[in-house]
Amino acid sequence: MFVMTVTQPPEPIVVEIASDGPQWWEVVGALAPFAVLLAAALATVTAFATLRQRATADRASLEQKRRADDRAEWWRRTQWAIDAATYPRPADTPRVTAAKARLRVALDQQLGRKTPQSVKDVAEGKPQV
Repeated sequence: MFVMTVTQPPEPIVVEIASDGPQWWEVVGALAPFAVLLAAALATVTAFATLRQRATADRASLEQKRRADDRAEWWRRTQWAIDAATYPRPADTPRVTAAKARLRVALDQQLGRKTPQSVKDVAEGKPQV
């Protein structure tokens, strides 16, 4: 038979874990939400910068196109003026000129104005000197 004797309980065993600190993957895992937030912020800033640059480029392009159109329109009008000044227009035939003169005479009569003699002569069909 076994007889138990009363003795003091053994001292508790103290376990000390020696650690050099958290491992690198634990640090990376803890910083992952911050990294995601930082990436989202950078993507947002990049997107807005791109939109701003595109808007600036579009405005510059439209301004350049407007200036080019203005120059082209100016040149078209200048060519028309040069052609009109150097070449007789087909609508200015003697018959059309006489009709214009008759309208001028009638308008001057209605408005009570004096019509120049040269216009009266053309309206009557007299040759111009």
